[in-house]
Amino acid sequence: GLFLAKRPGKMRREYQRPEPRLFVTDGKTLWVYSPTEKQVVVQDVQDALASRLPLSFLAGNCDLGADFDVSLVENAATRREPATRILDLKPKRPEAGVARMLLEVNTKGYTVENVTLFDTYGNTTAIALRDIKINTGLDDQQFRFSPPPGVIVVTPGKP
Repeated sequence: GLFLAKRPGKMRREYQRPEPRLFVTDGKTLWVYSPTEKQVVVQDVQDALASRLPLSFLAGNCDLGADFDVSLVENAATRREPATRILDLKPKRPEAGVARMLLEVNTKGYTVENVTLFDTYGNTTAIALRDIKINTGLDDQQFRFSPPPGVIVVTPGKP
């Protein structure tokens, strides 16, 4: 898939498996588009997410020290490969949906290469970030979405 982020609060996430899906936010509106269902759900970002922490983190709008208790995970893999460090992040304030995040950081470029998110419902989401490019001058248009013709637009909570 593809993941793009731009400050403040803009994000685009596309993937093809298990079925195509697109998530786009300009920081205010969140669009979740399913080409298979020919439907897009449009919501205010504040209303759409049980917790803003994962989105804030991924979009670069998060202060790790202020928002999380941070500890270093030591194990055989990190001792063998000192260029990799794993940070264990636990929200300082109770957050609906977020119990813990693990960040695998490459200390050569200080880039996050893997994120593992544990939610309060027992689910685990693992994201591997590859072919990372920083400060590429992303166009704001990439963080907007216009539904293709024939797509059903759903706006939860609005008549």
